[in-house]
Amino acid sequence: MRKKVRKESDLTGDPRLLKLADLALTYSLRLPDIRRGRRRRMSDVLIAGEAVTAPLMLAAQEAILKRGHTVQLRPRLLGAQRNFYEHADARQLDHVSTSLISAFNNTDYIFAIRGSEDPLELKDADSYKMSRVAKTRKFLGDMRKDDPWILVPFPTKGAAKLARMSFNDYVNFLFKATLVGYKQMEEDQKPLADAFNNGREVILRTRGPEGQLYELKMGISHSYAINHPGRYNIPDGEVFTAPDIKGKRLTEGEVFVQDYPAIIRGKRVSGIYLRFERGKIVDFDAKEGREHLESIIKTDDGTRQLGEIAVATNNQIARYPFTEDILFDEKRGRTAHFAIGAAFDDSFTPYDPQSKRGIAGIERARKNGWINESAQHVDVITGLLSGDKKLGVYIDGRKVVKKGRIYTVEAA
Repeated sequence: MRKKVRKESDLTGDPRLLKLADLALTYSLRLPDIRRGRRRRMSDVLIAGEAVTAPLMLAAQEAILKRGHTVQLRPRLLGAQRNFYEHADARQLDHVSTSLISAFNNTDYIFAIRGSEDPLELKDADSYKMSRVAKTRKFLGDMRKDDPWILVPFPTKGAAKLARMSFNDYVNFLFKATLVGYKQMEEDQKPLADAFNNGREVILRTRGPEGQLYELKMGISHSYAINHPGRYNIPDGEVFTAPDIKGKRLTEGEVFVQDYPAIIRGKRVSGIYLRFERGKIVDFDAKEGREHLESIIKTDDGTRQLGEIAVATNNQIARYPFTEDILFDEKRGRTAHFAIGAAFDDSFTPYDPQSKRGIAGIERARKNGWINESAQHVDVITGLLSGDKKLGVYIDGRKVVKKGRIYTVEAA
């Protein structure tokens, strides 16, 4: 009898996949096992992803059911988004189905899976239509803030091709980048988090297209550093906070990003230039994807401001080539990134954001107008450590440096 050979792309039953699902459910979502404990309230978990991610969807479903909870599966077909943006009229773009709203309303946990057979499926889609839909559906994201959620990657041939790796190499890369010690990572990131929390101003220095030195200054007086790796994203490896949008130290200056292209909703944008005055983008350009960048910046008032400044610390990811997948690349050690658009609520409380004190702190920040609200959150990556010693991130004048595996700031 001939032995059945598993296809290269078939990861069903791969023990690393089961370990990834368990990590997301146990460490990130903290989903209890009610079959063993005293707690008896059954929770509903929403699992969403493209159909190609079925092996991880099924692994997560099995693990959730064994813990005594119920599951909603929402697989998405490749090509469905492309069809929507090509054929939907204005009324359809502005409509949100009751079934989608119900799915968000009637869930306690969200397990979202990132992975596509074609990561560039939307490369020819209308940018302004996508921004319009993002604005229309913003309330769904707001609903999600109240529920524990996690975003987890699944390896596909499309992602491997985009990263310029063989599929097997990409699979190994993904599991090495995700299956790491997040408790140790949190401890390693503490010096950097402390520097952000004790600081009042961040300066990001880059080189312009003609080699000129650009500075982008951001106040960070109203926010806290977030150091909770693995809570919302796997892989993880970043410390971030939110730039001030009110007060004396509003974002000011220029930034140019050349070496790290961004894939934003399926479209490549590179050579990004932004100029800020009094906290808002007043000029912008891009060598590639300028129209797409423009559509993002013009989405709403919040997309003319920044919602995040971060330093990445995942040294495992830094050992591999740039993948053009923001979920990995924004965590890439030796880089920093900032985000156009929405700030994360967590950045405005030192407590658990779902605790009474955390909720109160976030509401106070929102009432004071400190939280940048937007339908978009678009990360832009830049280098942190390079041969040019003038470039990088500075917190109150002290440069962020790497000492062994630890990222911190220079001694005063």
